Amino acid sequence: MIEIFTFKTISAASFHDQARLRKDVFIDQYHWQGVSQHEDMEFDQFDNPRAHYILVRDRYGKARGCCRLLPTTTPYMLDTLWPEFLGNKIPRSPKIYENSRYVVDPRLTGSDWKEVHALVSIGYMECLLNMGADQAIYFGQLSILGKGLGNKRSLNFIPLGDVLQLDGEDHIAIITEPITQDYLQFAKRVHGESEPGIIERLVA
Repeated sequence: MIEIFTFKTISAASFHDQARLRKDVFIDQYHWQGVSQHEDMEFDQFDNPRAHYILVRDRYGKARGCCRLLPTTTPYMLDTLWPEFLGNKIPRSPKIYENSRYVVDPRLTGSDWKEVHALVSIGYMECLLNMGADQAIYFGQLSILGKGLGNKRSLNFIPLGDVLQLDGEDHIAIITEPITQDYLQFAKRVHGESEPGIIERLVA
């Protein structure tokens, strides 16, 4: 099941579950420094009323994947903290959102991992299109994000700026090609998620 929510519609359980999953991955596994933690939750200054959240649960209700969408028409994580990765023109458009805190539970393997990854992607694309947007910015390690560059078997990603070092690792900012309803429906069919009810809550 995919949940999509904002601060206006969020339940305490949903916010807690996605923040706990983020803490499990980013702090406990990846050992990120300089991120905020309160008890078993990870959050930052960009968890605010402008954010839209996607949360994927398994059949038992356990949070297995999530991400956060921020509009680029107001300050977002990348342009605030690392604008040098965005090249000469910082994206600012109601059609473009930043996709950050993208997590798939690393304890999953094989087809289970792929299924959650697909559902998080379907959820964020559905959310973007519902808001009248059609592109998403990602930022992360080149070793991970570089796999999507020029990949004709899936949604294509385009570099926004140069590859630069951050904390001793090559990082890059990328943007998706425009996402269409046709592509979203194709993704749903491929992953067998075209039936009604896949999206539990959709917030405009």
